[in-house]
Amino acid sequence: MQTRAGDDVLLYILFEHQSSSDRWMPLRLLDYLVQIWNRWHASHPKAQSLPPVIPLVLYHGAECWTAPLSFAEMIEVPRFIRVDLAPWLVDFRYVLRDLGEVDDEELWGLAFGRMAMLAFKYARSRNLADQLRAKLAAISTVAAEPARV
Repeated sequence: MQTRAGDDVLLYILFEHQSSSDRWMPLRLLDYLVQIWNRWHASHPKAQSLPPVIPLVLYHGAECWTAPLSFAEMIEVPRFIRVDLAPWLVDFRYVLRDLGEVDDEELWGLAFGRMAMLAFKYARSRNLADQLRAKLAAISTVAAEPARV
């Protein structure tokens, strides 16, 4: 990716999809982040820094997502001392995209992901075929479009 100033920036997107809420998602994502950075470090031994990694969870379950959205929520620290310990606690947030709460037309806005996102959203529903059939004209348009990222 390039910045507005024209500088190249390497940015990783850690993409995880879930069909059920997982209380331990922040811990699992942390493990994935460390694996990515360890591989980066091993293949770029002269690098002086690590690339940014944005963790994104695409959720397509039937129930509401109830898991913590930040790693800090996983660490049990009494409220009265949390502020004092904060500089030494690992913390990050992840992006959660709950397909059940997203309007179909908004999902449809991204050509490269239209079919996949609808399939995730309705995978556990008996009306997946009906949903895809209703969007057939748009699917044909997607198939005819050049690939975009």
